[in-house]
Amino acid sequence: MLYWIAVAGHSLKDTLLIIRLNRLAHLPPAQNMAEILLDRGVDCRVAQLGSHELTAQEPCPTFTLHLPLLAWFGPLRPILLCLYSAGALVRKIRRNGRPKLLVAHGILEQIVAFCVGTILKIPYLVHVHEIYDPADLSPVNRLFLSLERFCLRQAKYLIFPGNERRNIYVTRYQLHQSIFVIPNCPRLRELRGGTLPFLVPAESRVMSYVGGIGDDNAIVEGVIAASQIPGLHFAIAGWSDRPYRRLIEEAAKRFGVEDRVHLLGPIRGEAKWKLLEASDLTLCVYKPANLRMRCNATPSNKLFESMAAGKPMVGGISPDFRAFLTENRVGLFVDSGEPGALSAAIQKILENPKGAKAMGAEGYRLHRERFNYETQLKPLIEALSALFPALSHRPAEAPPQTLSP
Repeated sequence: MLYWIAVAGHSLKDTLLIIRLNRLAHLPPAQNMAEILLDRGVDCRVAQLGSHELTAQEPCPTFTLHLPLLAWFGPLRPILLCLYSAGALVRKIRRNGRPKLLVAHGILEQIVAFCVGTILKIPYLVHVHEIYDPADLSPVNRLFLSLERFCLRQAKYLIFPGNERRNIYVTRYQLHQSIFVIPNCPRLRELRGGTLPFLVPAESRVMSYVGGIGDDNAIVEGVIAASQIPGLHFAIAGWSDRPYRRLIEEAAKRFGVEDRVHLLGPIRGEAKWKLLEASDLTLCVYKPANLRMRCNATPSNKLFESMAAGKPMVGGISPDFRAFLTENRVGLFVDSGEPGALSAAIQKILENPKGAKAMGAEGYRLHRERFNYETQLKPLIEALSALFPALSHRPAEAPPQTLSP
C-alpha cells in the first residue's frame, strides 16, 4: 500500500471531509471552520495531501495521502500529487464510507475534490483563499488555473474572503451557485493581556508584524521607518525565506537598529496573541504587485487579528484597504509602502495615545460584534444544516466584553 493512514479504522460515512495540502494550523480560516463545525456536532475528518508531518494538535482526525519519492518528479510533482491523491481518496472512501460533503482549500485541493466528487457523486465546497492572474504564474501553475473554472463551476458551495474577489471570480467564470463571503477573521476571543518575548526599556514603544514575510509586505521599509522613530522596536513574527531575512538583517544593521528589530520566526496560538496585545500598534501593508495583493483587505488575517487584539494598525496600500479603514476607524491608511509614509503614519499614532486607544477599542468592538469567525460563518452553517442536522441546534452565546477607550 503506497499511502499511510494516520487514523486507520476511522469511518468516513456521513462525515465532512476536508482536503488540505498542508496542516490546518497553517491556514487559520480552515482551522477556524473545522473547530466551529466540530463544536457544533459535525463529524469532521481531514485528508492531508503530501508528506507533511502530523502533530498531536490536529483539530480533527487526520490521515495523509503520501506518494513516496514525490520530490523526485520536479515540475510534474503537483500534477502527480493531484492524480494520485484523487485515486487514493476514491479508494479510501469506497472502503470507509461516503462523506456527505468535501471541503477544499486551494487550487490543488479543489482539483482533487472535483475528481473525487465527480466520480463518487459527492457535493463539495471550495474555500477560494487566493486569486491569481495567469500572467503572475509559472507555466505549470497556469495549467492548474485553467482547470479552476471547471472545479468552481461544479462546486455546490463557494466561499470568498472578500466582495472584490467574489466579484472578479463571478465575472471570470460565470458562477451561479451558493456563494458566501467570509472575511479571514479570527475566532471570537477575549483580551487576556500581552507579554513581549524580548526585553525593552520601559519607555520604548513596540510595533509588531505577524504573518508571511516578504517584499510584498514592506518589512524592510518598516525597519527603515522604525529607525526614524527613537525608541520604537519592531517585532517581526512569521516565516521568511533566507534571502529576504538577510535583507531585513542588513537593513537593521545599516540603519543602526539591530537592537530594536526582533526577528521571532513563526509563532501561533497564545504566543501570537501575547505579542499582539503587548504591542502599541501593528503593521499591515500589502504592496499591490499582483492581483492577489491588489484586493487584500478582508482576506488579510493580519488586519482582523490586530482588531481582535485591540490594537491600531498602519494599513495599505490598495483601494480596498482605504475603503475598509475609512469605514472602520481602526487604523491609519498609507497609499505608499515607502519608509517616509510608514514613518509618518506610525508617528501620528504614537503621538496621540488617546486616539490610538480609541482606534484599538473600535477594532475590538467590531471584532466582538461582526468580524469574528463564529458570526461570519452563520449563513454557511444555516445552508449546511440540511446536510448536517446537528447544526440546527443553537450554541450558547458568548458574553459581551468591551475595551474602553
